[in-house]
Amino acid sequence: MDALWARKLARTFLAADTFERDSPTRAVLGHVTNRWASLILAALTEGPYRYSALHHRIGGISQQMLSRSLKSLVGYGLVDRSRQANFPPHVTYTLIARGAELAEPLCALIHRAGAHAHELLQDQSESPTASKRHAPTP
Repeated sequence: MDALWARKLARTFLAADTFERDSPTRAVLGHVTNRWASLILAALTEGPYRYSALHHRIGGISQQMLSRSLKSLVGYGLVDRSRQANFPPHVTYTLIARGAELAEPLCALIHRAGAHAHELLQDQSESPTASKRHAPTP
């Protein structure tokens, strides 16, 4: 990739304040692109989920982390939380327009990472600077 083209591309797609320490963009990215929030957004692209089904869908996430992440995503206006007055109460989470808009490129990134995961992990484990404790488990 040509360096000039890369800089032009970055200016086109990045918010003007992205690299500043107190950037609101960085604050939002910190909450939205963490491991669990990214997986929650990706799962919700498949359609609405009840809490328990979402917990089951995202292997390895604790209930506390799922609750915290969902609350953050709802707070940022990316996910809708609707509660039906049944007994027991049913809570359903759904992507709203802003969340779907953000989830699209995020899912593309997840797809690309998955498509190259084996070679990236192989390169990382063969790197002279890779430590044993960070090496992937077979």
